[in-house]
Amino acid sequence: MYNLAIIIPTRNEIASIDSLVERLSNSLNGTEISFQIIFIDGNSRDGTYEKLLKLNDKNISSYLQLSKGKALAVIEGVGHAESEYVCMIDADLQYPPEAIPEMYRMIGECNLVVARREVNNEKFLRKTLSKIHKYIFGNLLFGLSCDIQSGLKLFPKSLIYDIDTSDITPWTLDLALLLAAKKRGYKIGEVAIDFEERKFGESKVSIFGSIGEHLYTALRFKLKGLRS
Repeated sequence: MYNLAIIIPTRNEIASIDSLVERLSNSLNGTEISFQIIFIDGNSRDGTYEKLLKLNDKNISSYLQLSKGKALAVIEGVGHAESEYVCMIDADLQYPPEAIPEMYRMIGECNLVVARREVNNEKFLRKTLSKIHKYIFGNLLFGLSCDIQSGLKLFPKSLIYDIDTSDITPWTLDLALLLAAKKRGYKIGEVAIDFEERKFGESKVSIFGSIGEHLYTALRFKLKGLRS
């Protein structure tokens, strides 16, 4: 049994894997946190999965994804977790693994911890769309003041089972998690991080496609809440 399972969806991320594992290990080894690392690979074509299999150890395990999309990859990863708490993080190192110990230590004063992205060099269009997204889908519709799009979150494993997977699309797990936490009466905490530019691989997300998915899902959640 571990304190924490770190769930990492991958797809064509071979260039970042060594650095990611090294930074995770350096951040967590020597702390009070016993941890496992769980990779869920979405049919990579660049040798990522074969590389992950070579890294498998007592606390590193890798699995081929059964369903499509990052959201379902995280849910599959939680199914392999041997811990009370789980942390989801992207493999591209835009989110710093070094933030995870601080996030874990916040559990107790809050129930779910979100990494709040601080971006200094972000392009104007992306920054503007992100602010609009946060205001409409977070504050206005659901009263959520945290960074709802953040891909680095730490939460109780049991929270994932409050989510109806038919309610989410491949890229919209974040809002579902936060709404499930709110329904439980959870206190949501935040840790500020430096959100880095992508150094490895290519983004799997289209800005406008992602906004469309979030809009569709948010409206479904809102209508469902009004009916209940």
